[in-house]
Amino acid sequence: MKLDKLGYAVVALAMLAGCSDNDPDPVDNPDGPQGSGEMTEMSPEESKEFLTATSTEFLNLFNPSDQSEAIEVAAYFQKVYGDFDMPQQFRDLEEVRYASPAKYFRAIHRAASGDVDALTRAAYTYTYHINFDRFAGKYEPVSSREEWVKTGDSKDIIFVFTDGNNRQCELKASKGAGTSDFDYSYTDEGDGYYDDETYNYYLSIPKEIKVTLTVGGKVLADSKVVSDINVNGHSLRMETTATLCNLTVNAAVNGTDIKVQANMEAYVSGKKALSSYATVNGHDLCNKNKIEDLIDRDDADYMLSSMLTDGECGGDVLGKVQVYGQMKYYKGMVDDLDNYWGSYNYGSKNEAKIACEQVCDKLNANVKTQMRYNGTATDQATLVFVPYLYDWSYDWEYALEANLLFPDGTTYSVDSYFDKFTTVTNKWEALIDAYDRAWSNALPRR
Repeated sequence: MKLDKLGYAVVALAMLAGCSDNDPDPVDNPDGPQGSGEMTEMSPEESKEFLTATSTEFLNLFNPSDQSEAIEVAAYFQKVYGDFDMPQQFRDLEEVRYASPAKYFRAIHRAASGDVDALTRAAYTYTYHINFDRFAGKYEPVSSREEWVKTGDSKDIIFVFTDGNNRQCELKASKGAGTSDFDYSYTDEGDGYYDDETYNYYLSIPKEIKVTLTVGGKVLADSKVVSDINVNGHSLRMETTATLCNLTVNAAVNGTDIKVQANMEAYVSGKKALSSYATVNGHDLCNKNKIEDLIDRDDADYMLSSMLTDGECGGDVLGKVQVYGQMKYYKGMVDDLDNYWGSYNYGSKNEAKIACEQVCDKLNANVKTQMRYNGTATDQATLVFVPYLYDWSYDWEYALEANLLFPDGTTYSVDSYFDKFTTVTNKWEALIDAYDRAWSNALPRR
């Protein structure tokens, strides 16, 4: 989850997909199970003040100086080594270009700029080698060729380089015992001129990977990914812990054919800043053959949505702002969310509005999203869908608009409500500028 998703008062909206051939029953528990106790219902203006204070407190947790060493090394690496070719051992397989050290440092850059969830993406950088042992070794940059070259043997994957202060730097990935082994294939269909091409990959994923970035003998970043993918048993488990200077992220995904669960916690200087969870129920969710069938299908979204039944999600910021969502999926939900009702398929605005209202009613019956404060069960705002008319001089159409409904009955579109958060916007832009300056100042001058 990125800062800008919270900087504008931390409202999360559920992204949905559809299932079931019949119209579903409304959500059984529209109030949601989360939270306990009650608090005073706030007006829209009072909520704005509360959200502004929480967002400001969240943004104040971040300071470029806390990650200055990592920013300095990442900026130098990007400038000096970012375009170096990968070693020949890596270039033999096209997919491994995504596991380059340059990608790792790009993720470090984003994490140090507030995208704390990028730490998990940095952790995964060395997890999905097709075969870890194939790439084990020590690699160093050769500036005259702008290329990484293998210079020694190792049971680990090690990239060694020197930073702008002439310090020895080491990016190392090491594996634990055990692997998850499976194959993967896909076909690149021809266009009448070129023939179809089928690619087969045989993956051996270590069940534990540790990645460390050491600069001058000091560990600036480290991560551990524990994974267990059982293709025959249709299950997966992945747990990640990643640290960069004063930032720490813990994440986990557990899945079976009927349920996939994910959760994440992010800490800044030991203080829990964010947490989130999501659960999706359905069928064949960890069925490799079913997933492979979706690749490159024109109706992949529809087919995927047919595998889902219901789900829920939630997020928490500093223990002060919580967002919860529950939904039941129905056939055509994705199409409904992306649909428009205009002059091209309706004879009048009234006819189009009625059709749009019918979809809004269906979505509002099956999608429940609430915003609550301080861990209580009091809804301070709920998400509702309403028709919105785009009326141009040359045409018109209705579309769905997400609105916030407050306890006093007033509604605001999500965009218009958060457009008022100028204090948070200014704070967010100032923070971005501060990180940009820190990054620019760290770049080598040559």
